[in-house]
Amino acid sequence: MNEKVASVAPDDSVREADQKMEERGYSQLPVLTAGLPVGSISFSDIRHAQTDDTDVGDMAVREVMSEQFPTVSRDATVEKVDSLLDYYKAVMVTEAGEAMGIVTEADIATARS
Repeated sequence: MNEKVASVAPDDSVREADQKMEERGYSQLPVLTAGLPVGSISFSDIRHAQTDDTDVGDMAVREVMSEQFPTVSRDATVEKVDSLLDYYKAVMVTEAGEAMGIVTEADIATARS
């Protein structure tokens, strides 16, 4: 689990989210409000919102984001997280309503080796 949760807020600009993903080498970021996930934004979300007439960079993240970001409690099993990763690129680990970390397929592979 990566305990350094990089995230954006719904009011952040898409440009800020894009830059943060690029800098960190991530393809997706959780969108947090008061420390809780309300969705996610990915390069794919940005690409799908982009049109010839629209520069999405100045848009708010909330206008482009997906409203799904799965969460599990800190005591969730590896199997539970792995089953969610069949459908999502990442899973957020929460404890007492607070984001504690992000788990990806790379983390599962490391845990199993």
